[in-house]
Amino acid sequence: MDKLRQELSSLHIEKALDIATRDGAFAKEMYAGFGSCKEIVALDRSDKMFEKGREKCAGMPVNFVIGDACHMDFEDNTFDVVGIGNSLHHIPDLAALLEKVFSPAAVERALAGMTDETPFTRAEAAAAINALLELDTAGLANAPYFPDVAPSMENYAAVELAGQSGTISWLSGDRAEPGFLNLDGYLYCVGDDGYFLRDTMVGTLYFDISGRYTSGDDALDTFVADLVDSQTNASMTREEMLRAVYEYVRDHYLYLKRSLYEVGETGWEIPEALLMFQSGKGNCYNFTAAFWSLARGIGFDAVCYSGLVGVGRDPHSWVEITFDGVPYVFDVETEMSYRLVNDYITSMYWKTYEEVAAWSYVRTPGEAAAVPETAG
Repeated sequence: MDKLRQELSSLHIEKALDIATRDGAFAKEMYAGFGSCKEIVALDRSDKMFEKGREKCAGMPVNFVIGDACHMDFEDNTFDVVGIGNSLHHIPDLAALLEKVFSPAAVERALAGMTDETPFTRAEAAAAINALLELDTAGLANAPYFPDVAPSMENYAAVELAGQSGTISWLSGDRAEPGFLNLDGYLYCVGDDGYFLRDTMVGTLYFDISGRYTSGDDALDTFVADLVDSQTNASMTREEMLRAVYEYVRDHYLYLKRSLYEVGETGWEIPEALLMFQSGKGNCYNFTAAFWSLARGIGFDAVCYSGLVGVGRDPHSWVEITFDGVPYVFDVETEMSYRLVNDYITSMYWKTYEEVAAWSYVRTPGEAAAVPETAG
């Protein structure tokens, strides 16, 4: 970054474009590096991080704009500089973006031999850039220890762009310990060999071609990563992280009556989690789905249940996580309800079904049929 700032300071820039800006972090670096600039257009396909970006770039001529990097309609020569910070590997149509800046022949050369999978890993993105600049890319794209994670992370075999020699060199430090690892909020899994798992199921958690866990919904993955990043830290154990996101859901959201689901019904988890994250209000299904998505986002094989509770056999939802063969209840909405009547003692966190037997949890239609109706 120091070398980039040095290069930027030598340029006379009036207008710049930052692609895939998210919260404007790189736009801020660009402005600081230029020293003087009339405007930086910070482009992103989602405005979810713009409020945070405007705070970060307060007092700077940074204009946040919603737009698709692959289909920009700016006129030629609008910008003196176009930048993209640590996001090239997330662009779904890399060729379409690069052809706006480089010749078709250069783009073809850069993407030659790349996989058809999108998004690219950082290794593939780095190789593409080096190819565009006609630098050495030998062995880079297929390097096994190069997941889609920030190169600044500890225990990570980082890539260093060696400006003096114009080559890429590998810095092979100690490999990460096997197990789950959250980086920038996103979940990865390190195998026994020290390499990040890709295109692999771990329990019911799927890690995609880039090595990142995904729920299958990009919007939900972004919400989860942002919350995990803000509510946890690297010093926490997995269990401490689980407690932190449980308490966040319990204390941060409000109750609102919404739709109910049949016993054993599935398929509602992702939409109800999104609804909670977007609106901040919901019923037990929303509380459950929000916690479920966060628990899975830190490596717990959580399951949502749409079932019944109490002597009245009322529709209800909760999360179940199994440890050492024992299923445990995590009923965040019920604990929130206790706290609304000033009961801060009763906990519904990490309880066996025996410990919360008074609630008579019913998980499946078969269990429901076996529970006798209560008169009156």
